[in-house]
Amino acid sequence: MEETINAHAVPLFYGVFAVLYLVIFAVAMDLNPLSSVWDLLVGVVYHWCCVCCLVCYFHCHRGPGFVRQGWEQEYINPEEVPASAVTIMEEKSGAVDRWGRGRVETGLMGGQPMLGTNPSYCDKCKMSRPLRSHHCRRCGRCVLRLDHHCPWLAACVGFKNYRFFLQLLGYMMLTCVMSLGFIFARLLSSSSASAAASASAINQDNDSDSDQQDKILSGAGMLLLVVCAMCLLAVSALVAFQIRTQINLAGRNLTPVEVSEMLFEMDRADYFEMPLPNTHRWDHGLRANLLNIFGPTPLSWFVPDYIPMGDSTNGHYFRSSPSALQKLIPIQRAIQDKIDGDLKASGLMMRS
Repeated sequence: MEETINAHAVPLFYGVFAVLYLVIFAVAMDLNPLSSVWDLLVGVVYHWCCVCCLVCYFHCHRGPGFVRQGWEQEYINPEEVPASAVTIMEEKSGAVDRWGRGRVETGLMGGQPMLGTNPSYCDKCKMSRPLRSHHCRRCGRCVLRLDHHCPWLAACVGFKNYRFFLQLLGYMMLTCVMSLGFIFARLLSSSSASAAASASAINQDNDSDSDQQDKILSGAGMLLLVVCAMCLLAVSALVAFQIRTQINLAGRNLTPVEVSEMLFEMDRADYFEMPLPNTHRWDHGLRANLLNIFGPTPLSWFVPDYIPMGDSTNGHYFRSSPSALQKLIPIQRAIQDKIDGDLKASGLMMRS
């Protein structure tokens, strides 16, 4: 089954977006780009944000990257996985061989080996899946580097559309803030024009009064802008919360599922009095993590175009952090040895 675009969510989003845009453009936007360079610049930036919102939303619905049957033969082989993809430190530690095939499975994270690269098995899809892939109950399929299933997009966010999702949040925030600025400025100008018109009527200045009347909003127009402002404030609050959450996750190269697995591992390590460092095998540092997602050049950060993540070319294998593995491997092995020792002492371990 190919990745398809949600046929119901896309027209709904575009329809709501078009209504809000027409209201702001026809009623609230008070720009004169032909006589003011500032108005021209603001208009160009606002319309660029609007276009990028639509493009990013469209790409979010083109699919997060699903795990296909037979992916092991397609991606995991010596011809397609370069030797440089696996660090020398990992190979010497016994975690993986030079082609990325795992040999060590100590330190299980939610059923997936933390140190090895052996694939896990999905009982629902009845197939193996690569590390960092998880099953989405809403989509009914395994998603590469599953972040979450977004109810507002009615689509999964994963390996292929994660960058578009972050860009969508950023451009939506800019669009909402600029739209609110247009609305509040228009309401303020209408209120000022109404006060000036009242003063002109008292002074019987008919010319000035007619000029001010053109700037005064009707009751319906004012109500429409207030309703739009309330909607935009609600959307801005939701988007701001998502930006804060996603930037924190992106800065650490984590997904919500991996956060839960990492917390489980840390709790287990604390139980054995062997606390783990606050890192994980995919953490390359804040700057490197963000560059992996948004691209190496600043211009690419603002252009809604597909760029594969820097630590993976296909979503089936991700480059590990040598420094993180160097900290994690000894502790994970010590924990596993402790577990094996306890099981052996209790007589629960099967004798060979």
